[in-house]
Amino acid sequence: MFEVYLFVNPIGIYCYDVECQTRLATDELNLKISLHYIPLVNQQAIIADIKHRRLNCEKIDHPVAYTQLACKALHYYHAIKFNYGNRAARNFLATVQDSLKNDCSSCYFIFFDEVCRKLHLDINDIHELLDSAEVADSIDKDQELAELWHIESVPTTVIFDLEEDQGTLIDGKIDCNDLMEIFSNHSYNPHSSKYSLRKLRLL
Repeated sequence: MFEVYLFVNPIGIYCYDVECQTRLATDELNLKISLHYIPLVNQQAIIADIKHRRLNCEKIDHPVAYTQLACKALHYYHAIKFNYGNRAARNFLATVQDSLKNDCSSCYFIFFDEVCRKLHLDINDIHELLDSAEVADSIDKDQELAELWHIESVPTTVIFDLEEDQGTLIDGKIDCNDLMEIFSNHSYNPHSSKYSLRKLRLL
């Protein structure tokens, strides 16, 4: 049994790719995993995603507006999580990222309401929680976990093998085949990896 934590920018393009690769790897191996999404919005995550989008020939004319968009997505995620549970929040995040993976330049705040309606979520219930103490507390707890594990960038994947009580932290993009090797190889050596990895203890 594995426990997987995905630290992601809620509207990040590389974050979307890592989530897809993780799903492919676990489905291919028919693994039972407990998957936790930890969306983070900070200056480093914002700058990195804008850079990635520009490398993909996407023009970001207004970084401040992009930052506001990411923060709004973060609050919607936690409001949905509080009201409807983890699965609905993950579905919201996946739908948002899939929609914005190629272009977020024309996105606007009402887009998140449109996603909620598509997922049959009550807009009024979500709006009541967006600026609530409950959502702020949930965001703070995720940030505390990121600081505890010294998460320095997103996407970052943390994979815990519950049978061995240890975890592997992977910075950046990673493909399905390499994830399958990590899941399958209990003696996987981070020092020989092409990725930036380090070992963690399960809390």
